[in-house]
Amino acid sequence: MKQIYIEDSEGLSIKIHDIEDATCVYSVKRPIEGLEFPAIRTGQYTNAGADGINIVSQYLGERRVQLTGFVSGLSSSAFVGARQTFLAALRPKYSATGLLVDKWLRMTAMDGNTYRLLGEVVGATMPNEYLTYSEFAIDFLANSNVIESYTLHTETINTRTFGGFILPVDVPIVFAGGGGLTKIINNAGGATAYPVLTFYGPLTTPRLMNTTTSKIMSLATTIAAGQSITVKMLNRTITQGGTTNKMYTMSTDSSFWGMPSGDNIFSLNSTVSGEAGYVTVEWRDAYAGI
Repeated sequence: MKQIYIEDSEGLSIKIHDIEDATCVYSVKRPIEGLEFPAIRTGQYTNAGADGINIVSQYLGERRVQLTGFVSGLSSSAFVGARQTFLAALRPKYSATGLLVDKWLRMTAMDGNTYRLLGEVVGATMPNEYLTYSEFAIDFLANSNVIESYTLHTETINTRTFGGFILPVDVPIVFAGGGGLTKIINNAGGATAYPVLTFYGPLTTPRLMNTTTSKIMSLATTIAAGQSITVKMLNRTITQGGTTNKMYTMSTDSSFWGMPSGDNIFSLNSTVSGEAGYVTVEWRDAYAGI
């Protein structure tokens, strides 16, 4: 890796590895374990009265990344300051609403591409052994088994609009064209990406469909102009204003879904024709390993 940072959504950003910056007092050693593939859970049973077993299912399990390296300083005081900064960055942090704040590893690979792995530090050692040097080991547990691109993509999908003309008419008659039929969103990674959807009003019973997978997210509610409802597919939450629970608006034919690798074709419908509402889809390309 060229660079590795530990960051969070509340402004934390500490660079713990940089092969091109001689002033960086932190360094991660090779190899870095856990970036290649997550654990695999396998369901199996033995054949009664016969050789062998039957494997009936497989699911991806947890992803743990092991980082080992060292902290150094040109003087004892500089070393102690760098060590304390590092330790403070690893501690758990809670938001003002009492929720655990996720950390992430921001990693720039040797080819220049930058990735993000969301999760928490679940173990760390940093024995205080020398005056200006100490080694460390970090156990980072990801909350998703995929590795994301650091780049956040956003696409806007408008509701279907229908063409025609309004009576009474002038001659010659001008037919307005329809629009907003479909939007193609590409997940350039090789794994399933879990988007964040935000529905902006005015929308009445909005229904977003991924026609590639036939998966639906429909909300049995009216969203007024100036209001919005956010659906987080990975977290399985539906909220308004960031805190108000709107799970009860989810229709019975809806589900929380991800976007598989490649093109995904979306369409947005409302039960009231001509509404000017829309939905934004935010996602990061997802990879099985890097």
